[in-house]
Order: sequence, then structure tokens, then C-alpha cells
Amino acid sequence: MDWKLFLFSFDGRVSRKQFWLFNIAQFGLFVILKIVLTGKIDFTHRDLFSIIYLVIFLWPMLAIQTKRWHDRNKPGTWGFINGVPFGTLWSIVELGFLEGTVGENRFGRDPLEGVQRRYNFSREFTWTQNLWAFGFLFLIFFFILAWAIAQVFIK
Repeated sequence: MDWKLFLFSFDGRVSRKQFWLFNIAQFGLFVILKIVLTGKIDFTHRDLFSIIYLVIFLWPMLAIQTKRWHDRNKPGTWGFINGVPFGTLWSIVELGFLEGTVGENRFGRDPLEGVQRRYNFSREFTWTQNLWAFGFLFLIFFFILAWAIAQVFIK
């Protein structure tokens, strides 16, 4: 595996295993450096160390996530879903737990080509199914927000 392409290129596909290993290693490095440099474990992300770490690792994080979206046969612009309510949860489920496209797709070769899979199917959601799921998540967010606002004004 070419590490430069893996960490810095937005082309191609990565498997769930590669996605999880990168994220676990990146989080582990963050925790170790935070303990060594600051002497405490505080995940509020409001300190200078966290900002510098994010700036340094932003490109590789976006590249790996984009390649994982490609494995799901979706463009990397799906990464913008992290900016909407519950979008990060959606990303974790879709990128971390759902199987990628079996065989070659429009973004490249299957990263698990030649590997025996447990199941011989790939679940891809249609645009309509994605729209319904997003609408459902938006309604949940709306009701939670309405409840929180009501709690503030009722008291």
C-alpha cells in the first residue's frame, strides 16, 4: 500500500477495515499526544493543541472519508452530511458499518477484491430512500429542538 496515496489522495476506495483502523490510530495518537503535551485528558476541543491537531490531520481525515463514500458508490460530497443535525451519526453508520459496493464501481476497484465475503450482496440506498431517511432524521431533530425550546419558555 502506498501511504501517500492512502492518506492524501481523494481517488479510489477503502474498505471498512481500513477506515476503522485509520480512525482508531488517529484517535489513539491524539489521546497520547494530548496526555504527553498537556498532561490531561480533556475532549472539549477548545484548546490550542486540539485545533493544531485538527488542522494537521484534516486532509487525511477527509481523504479517507471520501474514499469510504466512494466504496459506498457515492461521491465524496456526501461528506457534507456531517454538517447537518445527526449527519455525523449517519456517516458513522454508513461508512463504518455498511458494506461497500461489491466489485468495481465508478470510483475504482473493489478494495476487497479476491477476499471471501460473508455475504454476497451490497446494499445501496436509492435517492428516494436517502431522502426519506434524511427527512425522518430532520423530524427527530425538529421535535427535540421544539421540546428543548418549550422547556426553556415553560419555566
